[in-house]
Amino acid sequence: ETAVHTRDSAGQDAGFAAVTVLRDPVARVWSMYRFRTKGCYQCKPLLEVYKEIDDGVSEASEICTVQLSNHLVANLLSTESSLDASDEDKVKEAIHNMQYFFTLIGLTEELPTTVEMMHKVFPWTGNVTVLADFPVDEKKARLHTCDMPHANASPQNNRCGADGSHLELPSKPDEETRAAIIAHNQLDIQLYEAAKTHFQRQKSILKMR
Repeated sequence: ETAVHTRDSAGQDAGFAAVTVLRDPVARVWSMYRFRTKGCYQCKPLLEVYKEIDDGVSEASEICTVQLSNHLVANLLSTESSLDASDEDKVKEAIHNMQYFFTLIGLTEELPTTVEMMHKVFPWTGNVTVLADFPVDEKKARLHTCDMPHANASPQNNRCGADGSHLELPSKPDEETRAAIIAHNQLDIQLYEAAKTHFQRQKSILKMR
């Protein structure tokens, strides 16, 4: 399977509104590695995983390896055939689709502001005031929140330690691993820089600080 999802500029006129939240490429890759250290990467250090991919000897499934290299750009391409385009054209297409397909772009590192933006763009997602000309049961009318647990958090026991115990991994990669992630995600980094600029533009349009 490939990582391509169909994206084009028709989203704004297709009768629906699309929203996506992008994450810093280094943080995203490291989070994926911590989440699937054993299941995807057989408890190998990420540097070793990258070397095996580069050498063409990786035994990890494609659905795992594609997550480590320019996965954001791949997800924003219009068609699967776009994977064969030049790197420059792939980045241009991904940025274009990001800007014109989605009604709102959010950033994980700016999550509170992203939520505030959603309330402005989609008012019904914010607080609701009940207006009625008949008696209202205050308890029944009270707003409720829905629990949304962190379903894909890193496992408490990744079974990569001695005798199947937990191997503690830092919240951030070391400098050598960070450099490897950056080297393998140059397209995503370009896309993310464009996303940060677009995010600031949205804040300005919505008159947010």
